[in-house]
Amino acid sequence: MHKYNSLCLDHELKEVPVQFPSDESENNVVPSSSLQRSDDFLECTSSSACADQVCNDIGALLTSSKSMEEICASISNLSQGEMFSYLYRHVQPPSNLPATFLYGANRKFGISWVIKFPWILYSPKVNGIFCGPCAILLPVDKRKDKGLLVNRPFSNWIKLSSVLNDHSKLKYHRDCLQLADTIKSSVENPASRVDVMTSNTLQAIIKENEHILKQIVRSIIFLSKQAIAFRGNSEVIDSSKNPGNFLALLKVFAESDEVLYNHLHNPKAKIAKHLSPQTQNELINIIGYDVILSKIVSEIKKAKYYSVLADEVSCHHVEHLPICVRFLDANNDIREEFISFIKLERV
Repeated sequence: MHKYNSLCLDHELKEVPVQFPSDESENNVVPSSSLQRSDDFLECTSSSACADQVCNDIGALLTSSKSMEEICASISNLSQGEMFSYLYRHVQPPSNLPATFLYGANRKFGISWVIKFPWILYSPKVNGIFCGPCAILLPVDKRKDKGLLVNRPFSNWIKLSSVLNDHSKLKYHRDCLQLADTIKSSVENPASRVDVMTSNTLQAIIKENEHILKQIVRSIIFLSKQAIAFRGNSEVIDSSKNPGNFLALLKVFAESDEVLYNHLHNPKAKIAKHLSPQTQNELINIIGYDVILSKIVSEIKKAKYYSVLADEVSCHHVEHLPICVRFLDANNDIREEFISFIKLERV
């Protein structure tokens, strides 16, 4: 976890100055302004550069090598959180988009299309676009006869305008847009759901779970800041062996916290204690990427001056490119922050 706060390398980093940049159709096109994304370079870098983070590229999910049965299986296995990630945290188009020779000229996808049709997802992997809501949310029984924009990427840029306008009028497209808005609302603001608001019992459970999660996150942040190992010889809270620092710290918190004590020793759902090593790693990634790194990138985008620092390091015979940014923050202090490790395929 501490790797997001600082970077310790034996190599000298080189500073490189960077100039800051001062199909049947129906009527009734439904605007989808809620599907908004940014093509900011720094945001794209922060979300996709790390070798440990898997980019949400829909082209990797709907590859041309997959049969229709395999595509349907992949879509059916997506959780609501994964659907949300593909729709609203999709990898951004690169700054230099590849061109394709079509009708006597080199043509390529334009970022302006994303502004006009916010439901577009551009896949760098296949150099094509999909309708995000339809590709991710269209039921299996309705998608088997669909082709471009749903199951296969569209890349005939000269016909892009007419194809997107026609697609936006389809009934199943409008249904998928509404479903995408529902998923976004339920993920970002669960309390706004009708069933949640009308259930006092469920509200109490949510409040209790939030309290438990806060204590778990407190433990993770403390151990990460101090660079202390999480696990021990046993992952059982009441084990006579060493349960590790994470579980031991939770036991200390539970001495003065009845809700946490009951959760540790008599959980209501034994399969959802949120104490496993896998959950610990997921929470570490969320804190690292969605909180710490997001805050750093936000500060860099507000800075008047910044430069990128990069070097090459080796680890177990694998080459990596560490990226740091040196910038002048809002307090006019010069800071250096680590951004990411990029795995190099070749040197």
